[in-house]
Amino acid sequence: MIEIEPVRGTDPALKALLDGAGLPTDDLQGVGPIFFIAAENGSVCGSGGFEPAGRDILLRSIAVAPGHQGRGIGKKIALDVLERARRFGANLSPLQGDGPPAPQQGSQATGQSEAAG
Repeated sequence: MIEIEPVRGTDPALKALLDGAGLPTDDLQGVGPIFFIAAENGSVCGSGGFEPAGRDILLRSIAVAPGHQGRGIGKKIALDVLERARRFGANLSPLQGDGPPAPQQGSQATGQSEAAG
């Protein structure tokens, strides 16, 4: 069973997971971003987070460890993080992707566009 728990940006498991996925880690500390680690049987398998922006939030990168990819864990993390953001009071989530798309989950590269607002 996947358990998703909040962590601080200083958590070494979070940094290691993002580093391994080639995602930025220079802004993990500080006020704003709220991060979560997903674990299965005590083993870290993914992470996600959000950053409040007024009544909106920015969904942070979702990362899934290589040995756990292709099982829907990224989708589970994203849905969990979005639900937590909704409870936080967020209205919507502009999306920004830095990593490669996950076609098995319906993601595809579309280029850059402006968020509605």
